Amino acid sequence: MRGTSSPISAPLPLPDQRPRLEHLASIRWGLIAAALALSAIGLLTVASATAESNVDYLSRQLVWVGLGWIAMVVAFSFNYHTLLSWSLLLYLASLAALVLVLVVGYEAGGAQGWFRIGSVGVQPSEAAKLATALYLTRFLGGPTNRALGLRQVRLLINSMGSSDDRAAYAAAVRDYFTAHVGDLDPDDQDKVQT
Repeated sequence: MRGTSSPISAPLPLPDQRPRLEHLASIRWGLIAAALALSAIGLLTVASATAESNVDYLSRQLVWVGLGWIAMVVAFSFNYHTLLSWSLLLYLASLAALVLVLVVGYEAGGAQGWFRIGSVGVQPSEAAKLATALYLTRFLGGPTNRALGLRQVRLLINSMGSSDDRAAYAAAVRDYFTAHVGDLDPDDQDKVQT
C-alpha cells in the first residue's frame, strides 16, 4: 500500500522564494513597546481599582486587551496600501452606515449614533473617520497629484472675487508682512522685500 504522506525532507527554497522579513525593519518597535507598557499599566490600574469589588473587571479587560493586540497583529500583517484601492467603497459604505444609524440606531448618551450587535454597541462614526482618512489619502495623493500646493492656493485666491477685490487683498497681505517683517525668518524676509 502506497503512503500519501509527503517526504520528511524537502528541497530548501531558493533565497528569492524565502519569506521576507524586511517589513520588520519598518515597524516602529518603540511604538509597540509603548502600547505594551500602556496595556500593562491599564491592566494594573484596573486590578488595583477593582481588588475589593465582587465583579471581575480584570478578566474582561484582559479579553479586550488581547483582542486589541490580535487586531494590531492583523493590521501589521498586510500592506495598508492595498486598502487604498477599496477606499471609495469603504467611504460610501461608511456614509450609508451613518445614514442608517439615524433610522435604525439606538440612542445612548443623548445621541442616536449606535448600532446594537448582540450585547455590543457599535458606533459607525468611528469607522467613518478611518474610511474618510483613507479616501482623502487616495484622493489627495493619487497619481494626478491633487494635493494643494502653494501654486494652487495662489491660483484659487487669484480667481476669487473681482479684480479690485484681488488687488485690495494682495495689498493688505503685502502691507501686513511689510509691517511684521522683523518677525519672519531671514528667508521669508527676503521674499517680502522682493
